[in-house]
Amino acid sequence: MAEVSLVINGKEYSLACDEGQEQRILDLGHYIDEKARHLGAGGGMSDNHRLMLTSLMLADELFETKDLLDIEKKTEKSAKTKTSDDGVSVEETAALADAINQMAIRIEGLSARLNKA
Repeated sequence: MAEVSLVINGKEYSLACDEGQEQRILDLGHYIDEKARHLGAGGGMSDNHRLMLTSLMLADELFETKDLLDIEKKTEKSAKTKTSDDGVSVEETAALADAINQMAIRIEGLSARLNKA
């Protein structure tokens, strides 16, 4: 087990982590520290209050990201299942087009053999 020392909002924290995860933990700690410092110094804000606000800011970022991913997934899903005016989905149309192309190749092959005969 490895140990990492983080400085967040001017205070040092020791944290145990799995071997090989040290840099990831350091990067996350720096990110949190940057967010905490973004709130500004002083203002009568306690350390606990500053870290609580930092946590809310990070949770807000997480929720926004999740919302964007959900929107992208829904958009991709609706694009895949989108139907044309005749009620055939895009996937079905692609499968039919592929089948028609395969049939055309076979017909051309048969035609070439018949012409030789």
